[in-house]
Amino acid sequence: MVEFLSQLTCRILDEGYQLFQNEEKVDRLTMIQIGSIHLYGYHRFPGVDQETLRFKVVTLTSGSWFGDYQILLKIPCFWEVEVGRSAKDEQVRGLATYQSQLLEINADSFRKLADKYPQFRSVVVTRANYRRTYWQKIYEENRQEVLL
Repeated sequence: MVEFLSQLTCRILDEGYQLFQNEEKVDRLTMIQIGSIHLYGYHRFPGVDQETLRFKVVTLTSGSWFGDYQILLKIPCFWEVEVGRSAKDEQVRGLATYQSQLLEINADSFRKLADKYPQFRSVVVTRANYRRTYWQKIYEENRQEVLL
């Protein structure tokens, strides 16, 4: 645990800051200490140049993390990931409501720890598979709702 914690960096970011773009390489695992991040999906209309629809798929809140699946499988981000705001009950001195506090570990360090501790890797991959399946379901539901 100390190995993991000693490699974390902390960032305080304003609401609307873009962490990752769709199809971007994920270079860090991001954990939400205070605040939230939003995952957005896109629908591209067939046969219409440059016509896309952006919609929110899910909001991750304090205690959630993002990027583990992409890092371990070396795949790009499927979502546009944007910083949200913190809830009123999360407020700490010096942090505005339009800010979120994120803890991050770079992809190489995370991958090395996952390789060193196979049981940890197994838990992360299992959790990521469940979440990915759920998010895909929510993505399709939200996309259908927006297109109706």
